[in-house]
Amino acid sequence: MSAKPQKSKTPRQALLARVHIAKKALGLDSDTYCAMLENSFNVTSSKDLPLPKLGEFANALEREVRKKVRTPSETPIPKSKEEYPGRPRNMGPMAMPQRYEVRDERAQRLQHIEAMLMEKKRLEDRQEVPWAYADALAKRICKRERVAWVETHMLYKIQAALRSHVERLKKQAGET
Repeated sequence: MSAKPQKSKTPRQALLARVHIAKKALGLDSDTYCAMLENSFNVTSSKDLPLPKLGEFANALEREVRKKVRTPSETPIPKSKEEYPGRPRNMGPMAMPQRYEVRDERAQRLQHIEAMLMEKKRLEDRQEVPWAYADALAKRICKRERVAWVETHMLYKIQAALRSHVERLKKQAGET
């Protein structure tokens, strides 16, 4: 018994395969697909395209597929107005309650630290209180260079230090 000899695909067949895989991934029906070809290349079938145009069409469809199947971690999150320089990147989208529901403990703790930095900024009447202040607390209290590197179970120490500092500032300002 001999195995069936495999035919090698020509470049044209490989490009046509890429086009049809992308078409299926995008969920295009035949009318939409034909309309795309007609609008872009004035043909009704991809087999009528010359090789360079076929490659161009395959690349365009694959770009659309990549846009469609982009994962949440790849989706850029717009910066908020209150974002400070040095804000930990591992706060992630979970720490922005106006757009997402806060689920994990780390994000909640980092969000609380950020809220206390905002309160400190308000009480000291500053333009901004950088995350560098929280990083300095992390270095002094938890022996880590940045807040982002502090373990979740140790973030409460930074929260407590910030809370006591903010309460002290409130007393000085005459607030309770």
